[in-house]
Amino acid sequence: MATIGLKRFHLASLLALIIITLLLTAAYWLAGRGWISQWHSDRQLAHALQRSEAVQQPLREFIQRTGFWPNSALDARLDENLLQADDTIEEIRIGNSSLLIVTFANQSAQLAGHTLIFIPEKLHQGEIRWRCEGGTLPQELRPASCRSSNPTVAKTLTTGQLPTLPTPVREALEQHQDPLLRRAEKVRQILADRVRADRGMRKKISRFFQQNGVPATSNEQIGLPEAHRSSDPNFRRFGLESNGAILYEFSNAIAGMEGYRFRLVPTGLPGVWRCETSLPEDHIPELCGQQVL
Repeated sequence: MATIGLKRFHLASLLALIIITLLLTAAYWLAGRGWISQWHSDRQLAHALQRSEAVQQPLREFIQRTGFWPNSALDARLDENLLQADDTIEEIRIGNSSLLIVTFANQSAQLAGHTLIFIPEKLHQGEIRWRCEGGTLPQELRPASCRSSNPTVAKTLTTGQLPTLPTPVREALEQHQDPLLRRAEKVRQILADRVRADRGMRKKISRFFQQNGVPATSNEQIGLPEAHRSSDPNFRRFGLESNGAILYEFSNAIAGMEGYRFRLVPTGLPGVWRCETSLPEDHIPELCGQQVL
C-alpha cells in the first residue's frame, strides 16, 4: 500500500510540475511576445535608418558639388542598387527636391505598409541633412531621432560601417566611380541608332504634311503599329504625339530609365527636327547638337 501511495505522490508531483511549467511558459510567452515584437521593430527601424543614410551620403555629395537638389535617382546620378528592396524595405524613393520616402515591406510586422519620410534641409553652416518626422509611421513606433520636430534633435545616423546592408548596397557605396557613365554611353548609343533607323519614318511624316497640309498626329496615319506596341525592347512606347512630335519612352530594359522620354520635334523647316528631353546632358546623343534630318 505504501508503494502505491508513493507512486501516486510522484505522479501528482510530476503533474503539478508540468502544469506549473506550462503556466510559466504561457506567462512568459504572453509577456514576452510584445517585447519580441518591439525588438524586431527596433532592428528594422535601425536598418531603415542605415538604408536612408546610405542614400543620403551620395545625395549630399551631389548637392554640395552641383548646387542642384535632384528629384530622382537619375538626376542625382545615383546607383539604383542603393534603392533596392530587401526583407525590411519595400521601396526607397527620391521625390521632389531630394525628399526620401522609405516604405516598409509586409514582412516588417508592426511597420508593414507604413512610410518614413526624410525631409531635406540646408543649415546656416552649409551642412545638408534630412529630418525624419514625416510619413505614416505612428509616433510611438518611431526611433527617438524621428520623434522631435526640433531640427537640432532630429538627426540622421552618422555614416559608418554598415554590415547589415544587402550586398549590392554595400558594393554601390564602396565604388568610387560614377555609376552612370556606362549607362549614359549605352543610352546615347541606343538613341543615336534609333534616330538613324527612323529616318524613313520621318520622310513619311514629311510627305503626309505635304499632301495634307497638317502634320500627322498618330502612328496609324503613316502606317505604323500603335504607339504602345514598340518592337524595340528599350522602349515601352514609340510613336507620334498630337503635336506631331515623335516620342520615345524608355522601358525598364535599362535600370533606372523606365518612363524617361526623348522627343524629336518638328522645327517648321521641311524635314528638320530638334531633340527635346529631360535626360541628363551626358545621356543625350551628339546628333542632337545639330539639325536632325
